[in-house]
Amino acid sequence: MSDTSKKIGEQQHYRACAANVISSADCASIKSAPRSPNLRHWRRNLSLPVSYWINAIILVGVLTIILFAAVAAIVNSNAGLRIVSFASLSTLLFSAAAWFWSMVGV
Repeated sequence: MSDTSKKIGEQQHYRACAANVISSADCASIKSAPRSPNLRHWRRNLSLPVSYWINAIILVGVLTIILFAAVAAIVNSNAGLRIVSFASLSTLLFSAAAWFWSMVGV
């Protein structure tokens, strides 16, 4: 991406592409870039600090800790065995899926 296209905003970038002010390669790079943070992470379009520290450590790690704490609270509340096992298995499945998602983007 050229310095010119980095300095302008997204809306202005589309206008500049339409008016042929910036190169077609820069236009293609912006048009193909996904807008969803999850998709950008999955396609490895985020920087390493963002994908590792923010997505993997903070989001996945904190959510997993919160879920394990919730399961511990359910166990201590003398809930039924089905509820405890469902909460435990759900937390483990979420943890595995979140770990896989976070490692793909890193």
